[in-house]
Amino acid sequence: MRSVRTTPRPRPAPVARAARLLVLVGLVTTAACAGAAVDSTPKSGGPDDPVVLVLTNNDSGGNTETAPAIARFVDRVAEVSDGRLVVRVEADPLAWATDGREVTAVARGEADLGWVGTRALDLLGIDTFRPLHAPLLVDGYHAQAAVVHDRVADDVLAGLTDLGVEPLALLADELRFPASARRPLLTPDDWAGARFWVLESHAYTEAVEALGAEPLNTFATGGDVRQMAQEGELDGLETMWVYYALGADYLYSPYVVPNVSLGPRTLALFASPATLDRLDEEERGWLREAAEDTVTWSAGHADDRVAERMADACRHGARVALATPDQLRALAQAAAPLHDRLRTDPATADVMARVEALAAGAPDDPPLEVPADCRYTAGEERRRPVASRALTGPGSTEGFPTGTYRYVVPADAIVRGQDTLARPEMAGVYTWELGDGEWELRARPDAAGVAPVTCWGWYDVDGDTVRFTHTIEPVAGHCLPLVWSARWSPTDSGIRWHGPVPAVLDPHQGGVTWERIG
Repeated sequence: MRSVRTTPRPRPAPVARAARLLVLVGLVTTAACAGAAVDSTPKSGGPDDPVVLVLTNNDSGGNTETAPAIARFVDRVAEVSDGRLVVRVEADPLAWATDGREVTAVARGEADLGWVGTRALDLLGIDTFRPLHAPLLVDGYHAQAAVVHDRVADDVLAGLTDLGVEPLALLADELRFPASARRPLLTPDDWAGARFWVLESHAYTEAVEALGAEPLNTFATGGDVRQMAQEGELDGLETMWVYYALGADYLYSPYVVPNVSLGPRTLALFASPATLDRLDEEERGWLREAAEDTVTWSAGHADDRVAERMADACRHGARVALATPDQLRALAQAAAPLHDRLRTDPATADVMARVEALAAGAPDDPPLEVPADCRYTAGEERRRPVASRALTGPGSTEGFPTGTYRYVVPADAIVRGQDTLARPEMAGVYTWELGDGEWELRARPDAAGVAPVTCWGWYDVDGDTVRFTHTIEPVAGHCLPLVWSARWSPTDSGIRWHGPVPAVLDPHQGGVTWERIG
């Protein structure tokens, strides 16, 4: 196997965890980068072995499952080169947000390729992407497709050369929208003064401020978005369907307004100039052909999983509100001063003019088909039950048989597509230790290359109901919802669980018997 990279790639330093952290199955899947990277196990070392390029990213733990365009690019490189050029995904699975350090890594030759959400590039001094993330501008998938196919994509990507990398493509992804804890954010009055979580980006901060909210992020607060939402320390957050469903954000922010566009999650794909120099002309051609093909694919498939993810979230408690035309006009009026600044700023004026023209000329997306039982109705939030509060320490264990328990989640019990939170990668052996109001979980997945997971927290017993709190600490990370509960009953060999709330934990505590082993 021939590699064009001559310097060893150090493990990237962990960065602050972002808002979209997944529950147990998501973390397990992330550790594997399942189904994305091309298998590049060293072969004979002869002249016919493939050239291997390393691709880095830390957003979403580097997991290409949450970035389907990148997974497509990896596959397409192998296809167009007939396996002679392959891309291996290498990323820190514990890093869940990015400040754009992937660009620096590629510029230094620590990786051959990289990708990053374009919202992070203004942290590196590249402002040309800011119009893409202006609220209520690129407000549909047709509009986003028009942008990534237009010459303006080359214009915004050109700034990456100043950072020492060679741009390959601007790729389309899902649209971002607000989720909120107490009521949907439909009007400027709803946004006014709201404490609103965004990923790190000057453009994101500007967008939230323009709508009247107070922007918060990991860099500014050092807090955890789920815990802050659970404890009432924030009112809303920016999200998109893949993160909202997989991260179970509906547990803490059940109200979503998907037709209030906070901009698309466009992705910048780039290469090391030194790598490109070491490739021959045919190899460079394969790489660029794959990148161009992926632009077209991403533009047509960015919303492929929206209906599926929305249905998942709706099953578990999400409430979907759609802003009326009058409400959208009022929000656009609130955002108008920001749009004016982008029109007059020399760094963004040309891009802003082109993006506005493309967005105005794009056809409207078809109406979003929201399941009838998931549609928000005005005033329903006043009747919604108060969310369960997190425990602050060990609780009562009276009547509950403490000890060590084990159970298996078999692969054939999980049907992909029925619920995106129950995946084949979840299959494996789970061991729980419960005593003195404290629990510890050790998960050993069956899937090859998936790392074991350990996390812990507190529990409190009230009759046949046990309430759990997951203690979020950097060393443990996220592997379960922050708060959940389930009913239990004794069996001859252990305990049996019923009716977990939220229902996403059904594979673990819904009619599941835990065998006592100690």
